[in-house]
Amino acid sequence: MGKKVKLRRVASSLVVTIPKDIAEALNWSEGDQIEIVITGPRTIQLSKR
Repeated sequence: MGKKVKLRRVASSLVVTIPKDIAEALNWSEGDQIEIVITGPRTIQLSKR
């Protein structure tokens, strides 16, 4: 279920917007805390905390 998204700048951070269908499939919603782990030179893993 890969999708291409773009980074955007908000203040001094970069933001990735999670597409709605992916967020719903993962049961994620606004305000959830997500852990980001670097898994390779160009890859990350996201998980709900």
